[in-house]
Amino acid sequence: MEQKRVVITGIGTINPLGHNAEEYFAALEAGVCGVETITSFDTEKNKTKFGAQIKNYNPEDYFDRKEARKLDLFTQYALISADQAVADAGLEEAGVNKDRIGVIWGAGIGGINATFDEITSFCASDGSPRFSPFLILKMLPNMAAGHISLKYGYRGPAYSTVYPRNHFGCGPNPFGQGRCDGYGWLGGCCVIHRLGRLQRNDGPLNPQR
Repeated sequence: MEQKRVVITGIGTINPLGHNAEEYFAALEAGVCGVETITSFDTEKNKTKFGAQIKNYNPEDYFDRKEARKLDLFTQYALISADQAVADAGLEEAGVNKDRIGVIWGAGIGGINATFDEITSFCASDGSPRFSPFLILKMLPNMAAGHISLKYGYRGPAYSTVYPRNHFGCGPNPFGQGRCDGYGWLGGCCVIHRLGRLQRNDGPLNPQR
């Protein structure tokens, strides 16, 4: 089967260098480092004190409070970047066939924050199996693709891959196979967490071995 050419029509991001593509590229050009001292949790008992965290993030800038409570941070970031990419591509104005639009999300892990919080609460309780009804919906890595598809009504294939190797291999395949006309091809994780076991602390600007 002859492979079709794939083009990128829209981009979006929220990452340690910016909350959108413009901020991100400007920071790259200025040589800004995205790694800094961790402020999202108390690092007193962690040997490593630095990480590449998203700064100045307030979920209520993007979601109402009720919706934000149902979404793990990685899914919130996924929806924010997807919103930007869809707007950049002009998909909603283009009148695309949503049966032919899918979503691929690449992730190394799902909602680690929600999982850790629920397990911590359980261990501190009397052992009664009481968990949030949203736990499974927060922890699964394919929830990002699912929420993006639901929000925009895309009815093509929606799934997650292991990021990044399989992600870049699987991304163009639906086009070449003739299964879709367009894809939201995104990826990312939210893994700055106290569970991290990296045992280096020689400065935010020199974390690489």
